[in-house]
Amino acid sequence: PALCSTVRERFETLAEMLVTVDLSDNPLKSHGLAQVCRGLMKATKLKRIAFRSCDIDFNTPFDFPVPEEKGKQGTKPEEKRPRAVGGKEQEEEKEEAIHPLMALVRDSRCLEEVDLSGNKLGTAGLEVLFRGLEFNWTISKVCALHLSKASITGDAATAVLGDLLTIMPQLRLLDLSHNGLRASAAAAVAVALQGCLNIEVLRLGHNGFGDAQAAKALGQLLSNSESKLRELDLSFNRVALVRVR
Repeated sequence: PALCSTVRERFETLAEMLVTVDLSDNPLKSHGLAQVCRGLMKATKLKRIAFRSCDIDFNTPFDFPVPEEKGKQGTKPEEKRPRAVGGKEQEEEKEEAIHPLMALVRDSRCLEEVDLSGNKLGTAGLEVLFRGLEFNWTISKVCALHLSKASITGDAATAVLGDLLTIMPQLRLLDLSHNGLRASAAAAVAVALQGCLNIEVLRLGHNGFGDAQAAKALGQLLSNSESKLRELDLSFNRVALVRVR
């Protein structure tokens, strides 16, 4: 905890000068990510953040538990005073409960690229990104999402991913490789991307899809005359076995 607090303080000191922050392949874990994001809240020039393979699990608490104070023997620990409903204290506690990455994405005006590949993002992590972007999606500049090997599987994660993509019309690069999306998820992604007319790079390799539903959705995406797609990675799927009538 002390080390993470020190890291936060260092980033706060440098925040106004930072344009790119890459802490990939460091064992930050969830609490380390939280402290770094808090330290970057005043990084008004920040364009790129990369936390690739940092052992982050969005299903675990992002803050250290506060140690309980030991009272004297035979006495009760001091009770917390109630929050003032609608008051400043309540607002502060509510703000503290927000994931720091969500707050960073929400408040950023220059952020263009986010790399969370190689972590356990899952449904919870996608929710963090979605809730951050839904507040400012009309002015957000985030145009590159690297989410390879991010544990994005299952219907719940697919649904949130679809919602996320629908509020990112400015998206130019999306990497969802190595997630085991399978057919229905790949189809849902392709449908959501039809509103992303600026997409130039789409990486869906190593996901194990290849039925007619997925192929049809991808075909519609590729046949769009307004599409700007210049790089498409479908390697290590079963696309060659698909026939669409």
